[in-house]
Amino acid sequence: VVMEAASFVGVDVNTASQCLLRRVAGLSETKAANIIEWRRLNGPFVNRDQLKEVKGIGAKTFEQCAGFIRIQPETAVSKLSSSGGNKKSGFNYLDQTWIHPESYSIAKLLIKDCGLDVKNIGTREFMSAIKVYATQDFGSLAKKLKTDETTLEIIIKGLSVARDYDIRAQNSAPLFRNSLRSIDDLKVGSLLSGEVRNVTHFGAFVDMGVGKDGLIHVSQFKGEILKIGQRVDVEVKSIVKEQGRIGLGLIKSY
Repeated sequence: VVMEAASFVGVDVNTASQCLLRRVAGLSETKAANIIEWRRLNGPFVNRDQLKEVKGIGAKTFEQCAGFIRIQPETAVSKLSSSGGNKKSGFNYLDQTWIHPESYSIAKLLIKDCGLDVKNIGTREFMSAIKVYATQDFGSLAKKLKTDETTLEIIIKGLSVARDYDIRAQNSAPLFRNSLRSIDDLKVGSLLSGEVRNVTHFGAFVDMGVGKDGLIHVSQFKGEILKIGQRVDVEVKSIVKEQGRIGLGLIKSY
């Protein structure tokens, strides 16, 4: 249940325990402990960018974990009230969503095009307006926003669901093998089923029920367009246990 929550709901970095944080893609036991220590010394995180200040979290780790980290205004409130408008410590409302920071500029353009205020993310009116906007031709919208249709779809989904949305509610059928519980149970060549958790410019993260999401690099997509929530069959291509990294190859998507 803990590993599923980290993968499908996201983790509030200001309330999550070390045990929960280490389930996030890219975060090891040590990095999770460093996040807790940063929080103890500096107070709550106000934005995802502050993760880069944590010892051991460089550009690569940030790229992997950012889409799974959530920062809610309720848990960042003590820092917000004392930030004095400091740009570096300013709250970013997109940090509540599963949208990756690499796509924020496009998300902001989309929100502006809808005539909406980013502060209202998650409200019924905001979500309804986004869903109406999404009824337009995706190809035309993608060109207008200077992006691709896959990225556009991820952004629209991220903006049109409630903040506490749990994709697991859509999928009740068993997906994972009972014999596989952790990264230690995996071997190169293992064949598994999983579910796409996030899609970025460099690949797709897949939850396989082993406590760490594996990464299908974009070079392994075989021309397919993977989507969040999609079921896939994969082959384990590489394992780096010390860093909690699992490389996957796509066999089939559903």
